[in-house]
Amino acid sequence: MGTQLGKDVILQVFGYLHLYDVVSLMFADVLSNFTAAATELALPVIADFDLQVATVYDLDGEDDDDYEHTQPVARNVKNPTARNLPRECVIFEPELGKVRHSYRRGRFEPAFVKLRWRQFTFDWTLKPGYSGPAGDHMEVPVTNICKIGTDDRFIVFQYWHDEDDKRKHPIKVFYKTTIDEKIQLHCVSIPLKLLAIVLEKDCNPGDWLYSTGVLPPHGV
Repeated sequence: MGTQLGKDVILQVFGYLHLYDVVSLMFADVLSNFTAAATELALPVIADFDLQVATVYDLDGEDDDDYEHTQPVARNVKNPTARNLPRECVIFEPELGKVRHSYRRGRFEPAFVKLRWRQFTFDWTLKPGYSGPAGDHMEVPVTNICKIGTDDRFIVFQYWHDEDDKRKHPIKVFYKTTIDEKIQLHCVSIPLKLLAIVLEKDCNPGDWLYSTGVLPPHGV
């Protein structure tokens, strides 16, 4: 009974916090009952996100674009834990076998994403930011692309969100070369804390938690 009461108190406290603070507790060096409660609350929120990715490409000298739909990998895990968030990021992938489009090397780039969470929709254009963290005015190479893996199998584009004014949470969009030499969207990595920042721009503290049904709204 004492353990359950402790959990109830923790949940009540979390009801007054921003999602950003709760997801920080998932990976913090604090008591295990706090990290467990934070994980239990935050993961269902994460699993409800959907991400639509637009890729612009060259078609006979003209720009065209295609869309792919992705979802969090954690959604398909029976009992997800913080381990399903590598480097504290949410990984969005297309459903297996449902990638619709392919591209030619050097003739494409991600251009736009639409993030949906329940009744909220967040749109942002993917524009490469070439400056470093806020306050760092040093010149950096004008590129946001890197290639990794054998024969550059993966092409990775990196972006910053406007709400991430300290440039701490990069968005990464991965494309991969398939066995038949097609280049397709592989996944998108978005830091969990950035998702919390974006979501709470339009939410009050605790709104995200009450929508899970774990707690009733304040005053109820």
